[in-house]
Amino acid sequence: MQLNALHSELQSQAKSIFNRAIRTGMLLRPKQCSKCFVIPNRTIEGHHPDYSKPLEVLWLCHRCHRIAHSARSPRFPEPITVREKAAHKAWATRRAKQ
Repeated sequence: MQLNALHSELQSQAKSIFNRAIRTGMLLRPKQCSKCFVIPNRTIEGHHPDYSKPLEVLWLCHRCHRIAHSARSPRFPEPITVREKAAHKAWATRRAKQ
């Protein structure tokens, strides 16, 4: 099996286990992002830093989850800067008013 196929299979299994844990109440979604601490309009998403540990997730808002997967964030999940936090909070506030 190729590496990409193995990764996809592991990712698929992790998502399946994670979703089952959410449905059964084994895992509970928090109300705020564990990265920027904003309470978003959308549901908090579970980010798997390691697919071999499907129940160990970082709870992130949609924006922080996208950043976690981008090449621009190689240091994730180190704490974001005060400036980034303020910018994201302003963005979330503007979005909430729409």
